[in-house]
Amino acid sequence: MTNELDSITEGQKSTRVIVITGMPGAGKTWLATRFAQEHYNFFPHVCFIDGQSEATIKADIMHHARSKGGMVYSQATFKDALGFFRGDRSGNCLLFYDNVDKGDLDLVKLLPLGRRGLIIVTSRDRLKGELASESHLHIELDVMTEDEATQTIIQTSRLPNSTENRVAARAVAQELGCLPVALTQAGISMFRCRYSGEKYLALYRTHRDRISGEDKAYGAFDISGQRLPPHLLDFLHLMSFMHHSSFPMEAISLAIESGFEAEFFQFTPREAIYQESKDLLKSIFCKNEQWDEGSQSQMVVAIQNCSLGSFTLLPGFQSPFFHMHPLIHKWAMDRIPVHRRPLFKEAATRLAVCATKNPSIWIRLLSHIDSLLWYSAIGPMHVNDRAAFGKVLRKAGRLGDAQGVWMTVKDELNAHRDRTQISSATVNLEMALTIENDLEQRRVLELEAVELYTAALTPSHPQTLRARRCLAETSHRLGDHSAANSLLSDILTELRQQDVVSDLEVARVTKLMADFCFKRGEYGNARVLGEEAQRKLHAILPLHDREVLKAACDLSLTYTCLNLHKDAQVLRQDVLTISKASLGESDEVTLGTTLALVETHISRKQYDEATHLLEPAIALFQEVCGDIWAAETMVRLVKVYMSQSPPRISDAIDLQQQVVKILKASLGDDHVVTLVEMGYLALFYEEQDRLEEAERVLQSIVDVYRRHNKNMPILCYGIMQRIARLYFLQGRFEEAMCALVECVDPYIEEYGPNSVESARIKTDLAATFYQLGDMLEAERPAKEAEQVFAEHIDTHGEDYMDVLNLLDNIQNPGTNHIGRAYGKPTAPVKTGRGVPRIEGLHPRSRSPELRAKHGDQDTAEVGNTNQVG
Repeated sequence: MTNELDSITEGQKSTRVIVITGMPGAGKTWLATRFAQEHYNFFPHVCFIDGQSEATIKADIMHHARSKGGMVYSQATFKDALGFFRGDRSGNCLLFYDNVDKGDLDLVKLLPLGRRGLIIVTSRDRLKGELASESHLHIELDVMTEDEATQTIIQTSRLPNSTENRVAARAVAQELGCLPVALTQAGISMFRCRYSGEKYLALYRTHRDRISGEDKAYGAFDISGQRLPPHLLDFLHLMSFMHHSSFPMEAISLAIESGFEAEFFQFTPREAIYQESKDLLKSIFCKNEQWDEGSQSQMVVAIQNCSLGSFTLLPGFQSPFFHMHPLIHKWAMDRIPVHRRPLFKEAATRLAVCATKNPSIWIRLLSHIDSLLWYSAIGPMHVNDRAAFGKVLRKAGRLGDAQGVWMTVKDELNAHRDRTQISSATVNLEMALTIENDLEQRRVLELEAVELYTAALTPSHPQTLRARRCLAETSHRLGDHSAANSLLSDILTELRQQDVVSDLEVARVTKLMADFCFKRGEYGNARVLGEEAQRKLHAILPLHDREVLKAACDLSLTYTCLNLHKDAQVLRQDVLTISKASLGESDEVTLGTTLALVETHISRKQYDEATHLLEPAIALFQEVCGDIWAAETMVRLVKVYMSQSPPRISDAIDLQQQVVKILKASLGDDHVVTLVEMGYLALFYEEQDRLEEAERVLQSIVDVYRRHNKNMPILCYGIMQRIARLYFLQGRFEEAMCALVECVDPYIEEYGPNSVESARIKTDLAATFYQLGDMLEAERPAKEAEQVFAEHIDTHGEDYMDVLNLLDNIQNPGTNHIGRAYGKPTAPVKTGRGVPRIEGLHPRSRSPELRAKHGDQDTAEVGNTNQVG
């Protein structure tokens, strides 16, 4: 069957949809998963999508786009996510929609159909086969034959292939309906427990009264589950409310540290189920009074021995991730007694809420938070927990989703008789922080929050002060600098008039004033205020506190803008050392500081140090932040390789090829950033005299522009001039002449007939005609160029001498005084190592906080970041 799938990928020019249908346990998921594993290198993105409902499909599509696309897609809507996965953006992408069984689900609108890629849909519903791109792409799986099923049990159980064992294995296969998943589970159980076929069959028959006619695999799972202690079986029930893939086990330790009692918000009182859920969690994870590596190891071994889940350890993480097969995930949910499901959902929610007290885990919990939010049918989620998840979604950059959650919180609190001014103020402030496009509306909500906090608390209460700081920041963003500064000055005055001055609040206000100075370009003032804030924060908070680390990062950025690179390097090195030790290598602060320190090393020409930091960071950025950030890191490393003495140009080319491949897959081959990086790849090829390869890359850029633009932009003619130069160097003068003739009129129209740009391309054309022996055609553009350069001899003396030598050769064919073989490529072709400014991919990029602080200091090198045309 996998051979049949292999043939499907050959020569495809558009997205193909394959539908695999069959009864539960027929091996649909196994077949699709095996194909994905065997062809991982062929598909840059392999994404598993829970097809149970439209909500789960949308959640998984957005999750994958946000994680694969990095910061460019960190706030992608479902429509954006579909665009990311279409062929023009993600290339050969494999999307695996598993268990699409709802008959009324309109799946077509949820599929990112495009030019390339592959979609596999598994379903029990045979009618879903109509979605297949072609009739032969509907693969119907049936049960195994009895001979095949018998052999599967013999192989997985590792029993001797004797007549007696085959008879017993055949009886088991018949009882299991020859379903592949059930057969595999049975064989593994027989091997692990040393069961004979007769023993396993007897155990299985004790469960027949609990097995429905279509879910025979459940019986095999039941037998495996019997071997687990009750608390581990409850763990599987708990995990059935999370996403079936990649649950971070680190969350358990974080929740236990809080005693399962952590709260972000306390809007309304808890009910009895709250205490019951804590008791359930303690019975699962604190069976032996404590949870440690030994407890986790015992859980890992027991569950993996039963083949009811798997654990993987990813690079850069100290704790494993838990995964369940979708069918086992469903079994674990179905085996919870109906009356206890709300309790397990409450416990799963409590586990996630407690874990989110540590910001470093937020990004890894997002898919599980989504799963919990969409299980509303089983039982309502407490408003305090919904608010906690809303805050996490906002902090993770998913502002639209966060706003939706906070709307439900606001509606529920408005209907609550006991709501307070404090709760109303908190909801208003959190709602305001989810608004980015309507700053006036944001300011209205923040002003209401300030008024409510002031009435319920005091003007100098920490919650009121936070709201006032947010209001000041929004006012500053709206350009109302006087109002922003007045707000901060009032806060400082009030704080200093208190009997007990809050040094922490003074430090925070001072830090915000430093940020305002920085954004206005007042770097000297920003330095003074930033250093003052840093000293105060150091005296109050521990060195590893995120607020302290962020303040240090921001201050180092101010040093950089003042060209105090040594001071910036010392500060960034300190932050990196502390962040690695306290937050881990994969934390956002660590990764952002790594990139910032690299920029400092580059500024100080410390290329070996920059290389030492960047080379191991690429894999981490790939795993944690997605492909775009990995490409950004590679771009920096290419810059370092090219700056070393001698330049490591071969390594730079290899890395630049990877950058282009990632950008084509993530952004599309027609995105302006992809095209710019392709231009640099061509430039590197030229450096190594790999002229034909450079020509192919540049020609592909021109082809993209021709495909998308009726009238090509001047940039494209600059690239054509580079192609002409490559033709010239290879002695292909006729082709060079044709390319240059096409460029002359657009250059004259864009820059004017007496411009330096037009003069340069005329010089190139004259040199080409000279090589073709057509002196009459060569002389006219050479003379026109000579007149222009004569007028600009002070700034273009070298160009003037070149064209004079060329004219001498043309008018005196017996001599050869051409100073160079070919004229210079004209603007706007760039020859430096720069990268256009886009979100998440430019040399000055840092962590989201530092990039937001940096504001407009990065100079855009490309006019827009959209697709060509």
